[in-house]
Amino acid sequence: MAFTWDALVHRPMALLEARPYRPFKSSEEYLYAMKEDLAEWLNALYPGLDLGVDNFLDRLETGVLLCKKQILLCN
Repeated sequence: MAFTWDALVHRPMALLEARPYRPFKSSEEYLYAMKEDLAEWLNALYPGLDLGVDNFLDRLETGVLLCKKQILLCN
């Protein structure tokens, strides 16, 4: 299956749950929330990544994981 922009644009998107605005007391709380949100978003886009807050940076550090997913999308 060849990759096309039309297929990407018309691919059904998973709706993520809306979350209320919440101020953060520290930069650590903010970073935790960002990792949580990004992990949820990337897991929805690329099933099988198995990203979580605890392994987020370790799994994405080198970029190898996302490159493998991109190769799968292009094939």
